[in-house]
Amino acid sequence: MNKILKKMTKIKKRKAILIFGPAGSGKTSTAKRIAKNKGWTYFSEDEYWAKLKKGKPSEELRTNEEQKIIWKKVLKDIKNAFNKKHNVVLEFLVYEDPPKPLLFYKKELLKLKAEILVKILKPEFKIILDRRMKRNAIHDKSFFKRRKNNEPCVEYLQLEVLGSNHIKKKWIIKDTGYTIEEVYQKFFSEFIEGKEYLKK
Repeated sequence: MNKILKKMTKIKKRKAILIFGPAGSGKTSTAKRIAKNKGWTYFSEDEYWAKLKKGKPSEELRTNEEQKIIWKKVLKDIKNAFNKKHNVVLEFLVYEDPPKPLLFYKKELLKLKAEILVKILKPEFKIILDRRMKRNAIHDKSFFKRRKNNEPCVEYLQLEVLGSNHIKKKWIIKDTGYTIEEVYQKFFSEFIEGKEYLKK
């Protein structure tokens, strides 16, 4: 009986970290820092979207049909990572309430019996603007152009959705003033390094 218990304690549970927040909040940098840990794999939903939307206007909206395609592909890759005994960190954007990507990934990861940590990065809006200005990617240029012309910006929805009833206040990290390493140490390291708890 003791041998069985010892074996059971050695079995490591699958772990998954879900990170989202507005564009420019530091999701990618934080996720990549997490993935530096041995046995962790990083996924960015934006990379899947970039392939799907290649050649299309950067401001084109994402459809429900496209979203389902992306979810299926991401989930397949997460399952493959789990099969390789890897934990996963996934970063993504949320535009609407209810926050469908969050609800979908949580539901599916729980089915896979994974421990889940959910965190939302929410620096001050000025910090987000500064980061996007420095980054100067195609979608950032499009955003500033639309903002200058007082045109609708879906990016503002990424902030508004953080007030959703589906989002717990304890998930939100107001990371203004923190370095990526400080965010990692303060909000992620315990979960990654072995503290066993489930964030539902």
